[in-house]
Amino acid sequence: MKPRAWSLLDPSTPVADIVPCTVLVFTDSEHRFVSLVKEGRDGFTMQVLRGGVWAPLLPPLTADAVVGGLSQQVLRLPTGRCALLPPVVLRGPRPRTLALWVGGSVVATVLVALLAQAPVVLLLGLFLSLIVLPLGATTLFRRPEIIGQERRGLSFHSVPDWVRRLTPSEPPEPLPAEPPPPPTERAERIREEYGRLRTDMVYRLDHPALFDPAVPTTAAFEAALVEFADDPSVQAVNKLEVRFNLARQHAERVGLGHVAPEKRGEVERAGKVARLAAEATSEGERVAALAQLQRLLDALALYYLPGRADLAEIEG
Repeated sequence: MKPRAWSLLDPSTPVADIVPCTVLVFTDSEHRFVSLVKEGRDGFTMQVLRGGVWAPLLPPLTADAVVGGLSQQVLRLPTGRCALLPPVVLRGPRPRTLALWVGGSVVATVLVALLAQAPVVLLLGLFLSLIVLPLGATTLFRRPEIIGQERRGLSFHSVPDWVRRLTPSEPPEPLPAEPPPPPTERAERIREEYGRLRTDMVYRLDHPALFDPAVPTTAAFEAALVEFADDPSVQAVNKLEVRFNLARQHAERVGLGHVAPEKRGEVERAGKVARLAAEATSEGERVAALAQLQRLLDALALYYLPGRADLAEIEG
């Protein structure tokens, strides 16, 4: 039987039985989050989470590798243990936090430029505040999150201590009391989340790559949806979850960089109008903003951006 997430792994478990997956390799004093992915027919690649970035770990594992060898290769210790975890998602700063950073930087830039009476300082500061800071923040300040951690009352940084209390015969509380959801339920959750993102105009305009089938990660996710419809198995839904997370991470990483440079400014403007519609305090403001948004989208005519049917669904 395939091991379940949030459980210790037997050292003799073949790596082939659990990939693709996230594993916590740990001792009483050290730990590493490791991502394992199948690499062709010859073995498996490893990546270690360091400072919010997945870093390759060499050499790759051979096709006959077992879980017991991970501790030696990752921690250089023969006595470590391993626990199987759900996927780790890297999320950028929360929109409100990023807005506060940018707003504070702009205010500080304007004040310094006025005091120094230096227009060059103002232009340079605005460039750094409005372009470099958001790009740098979304790239460098990425917070890891394990899918399902909140449902167990855990934060990302408390997971290693929680796992250290696990024993093969007596897992500690809190534990998932119910059996794991069936593949169809897991797939439905992904469809619901994808549908929610499709109807979130702000998200869709800020991260359009997730909705463009010409993007390889999005195409792979859509192919996994079709594969699961034909074969609703655990293996198929595992692949679906991984590909959805990869497609979403890619879209959030590239942002508006996915849009052609000559249209990027108009898409950014459409995103601002979408925010006005989402934050409108009256129905009149909301309707007016949606009408303006529709005109902008009609003029852009980009197939992966929201169309009239999407806006009609929101208005309804």
